[in-house]
Amino acid sequence: MDWTSIGIGCIKAAITKLKEIKEVKALNSEINIQTNADLVSNKAILNFLKNKKVKCNVFSEEEKDTLKVNGGNANTVFVIDPIDNTLFFLRGEITFCSVALMIIIDGLPKYSFVGDISNDNIYHCDEKSAYKNAEGREVAKVKTPDGKIRYFGEDGLIAISLPKTEKAEALTLYPVNKGLYFKDSSDNKGTGRR
Repeated sequence: MDWTSIGIGCIKAAITKLKEIKEVKALNSEINIQTNADLVSNKAILNFLKNKKVKCNVFSEEEKDTLKVNGGNANTVFVIDPIDNTLFFLRGEITFCSVALMIIIDGLPKYSFVGDISNDNIYHCDEKSAYKNAEGREVAKVKTPDGKIRYFGEDGLIAISLPKTEKAEALTLYPVNKGLYFKDSSDNKGTGRR
């Protein structure tokens, strides 16, 4: 399966639906606030996966349980944050908001995607490189003493790849010029602003 096309398609579907929303409403008053926009984005991603007949398990910030899409597949897992920085989105400050997802294959994260809601740019990385709008980036690939590989481009630090022994998060995307961060799935604290 072409996971890059699937990931980009999920992000585009979510951003398209988010732009159709007339009014954003808070659905709870918790610290991790949820809005109607979070649910719209989540549904757009799930519908895209269903329509493309992707068999996968999905962990979403908007769902209490693991979802099994098209029958599920424990070897193909999508981790989704339908709107990163929901509080900013609720206030209309979309410059700091993104749609983020990671694809984990056979227990190892392989692809990560971040869609900038304010300008439709989609950043993603795989085990080879980092990309902006599906075009390869001029990136410097640096391996640090602790085994992490960092990719630097014109937008600053745009990707981190952890050693393959790390199962929780190998590909994490950071278009830092906009303040967009992908949630750190290994400690569930998250590094992005909500």
